[in-house]
Amino acid sequence: MKQLSVISDTHGKISDKCIEIIKRCDYVIHAGDFGTERCYQQIKAIGTPMYMVKGNCDKGNWAINIPDTLAFRIEKYNFYLIHNLRNLPYSFPESDIIISGHTHAYNESKNHNVIYLNPGSCSKSRPGSNPTMMIVRINGYELDIEKINLNA
Repeated sequence: MKQLSVISDTHGKISDKCIEIIKRCDYVIHAGDFGTERCYQQIKAIGTPMYMVKGNCDKGNWAINIPDTLAFRIEKYNFYLIHNLRNLPYSFPESDIIISGHTHAYNESKNHNVIYLNPGSCSKSRPGSNPTMMIVRINGYELDIEKINLNA
């Protein structure tokens, strides 16, 4: 079984609780808006292999080599990672799971056999909500998605 920590929209801040969860996972997937080079380096320094894309707030030389989109495979699933789902290109690799961020709102949905995931923001949630992230567990073709409330 593989465990993926899925985060987005750190905006320069990552909690100790989020870091501890990332350390227990096989991969971290960051859907953009690290916000600062310091936060980017802090997540990289955890040592968990990371898939990442650039968000609209990721500016400067430190972010120049972070891709805008990323297609990758873990176990039996094809992933597509993009910061803002509205920028999803008409032609992109066949994907089982599309992960995005940007909205700061947690979401899990399925459309035409594609799973859409947004972990929300792990630092700056929308008014009336809490910072969130998710853990995706893959065991063969079985998929388990767990919402993590970081203020709980």
